[in-house]
Amino acid sequence: MPTLKIFIFLLFYITPFLSIAQTNRDTIVTLKNQTKRAFYKAPNGKIYPVKFIADSNEPFSTESAQCGEDEFSGTDRAKAKTSFVRGVPFKSFASIAALAASLTKDSEMKAKLKRTSPRIAEEKKNVRLRNNIFLYAMKKEGDNDYHVIIGDNAVKSKATFFNVEISGVPQTGTAANKTAIQTIRDFFEDNFVELCGSKYAVFSAKPIPIAIEGSMFFDVDHSAGTVGPNGFRPKTAWEIHPVSKITFK
Repeated sequence: MPTLKIFIFLLFYITPFLSIAQTNRDTIVTLKNQTKRAFYKAPNGKIYPVKFIADSNEPFSTESAQCGEDEFSGTDRAKAKTSFVRGVPFKSFASIAALAASLTKDSEMKAKLKRTSPRIAEEKKNVRLRNNIFLYAMKKEGDNDYHVIIGDNAVKSKATFFNVEISGVPQTGTAANKTAIQTIRDFFEDNFVELCGSKYAVFSAKPIPIAIEGSMFFDVDHSAGTVGPNGFRPKTAWEIHPVSKITFK
């Protein structure tokens, strides 16, 4: 009998308080202060803890749930950054490590490229990563591209990291290319609108499973190991840039 009374007490008195505590936690849609714990609800309905890691001296603000300008405002290798490789079939890779192993060495690419170079032969590849790919971090950059850090293992210590970028919309070029860039950008921002800011939004405790595809690009602006929050930086300046498709799994 005492056991039954204890069970009834827990059911009617403790459970409501647990429910209240659960609903009082900040979620991305009600985020007020980046110092509080935040949670992101993905399209698959799952909840992912988020923390924010500084990447610059700019203050982080969530006053507006707007991601701001869409137009690409960079200059270096602008045409290559804002256009897809056309007429080349997509090649699937089992992991980021496998993709990285297939690419020309960073030292060789640096010797071949300038800040004004168009996309060269080594970059004219379309790739696809479908299995065991996780979104670890994201941040909007000053040129209006999004840096998105992905890894090929849900355990951070076992993952190989890679930078993929949602490009800003080019001001020149074909209407079809502009539309394609805008479409993937709109999809990304629709899902992560409240994470726009000057700090990386990081899903280190529980990275988000995704599939991703796009065109290869070597970034002469960033050396290996400099892109991304500390602890999540890829060991190469190769990128998937621009991304053409993201799928939540």
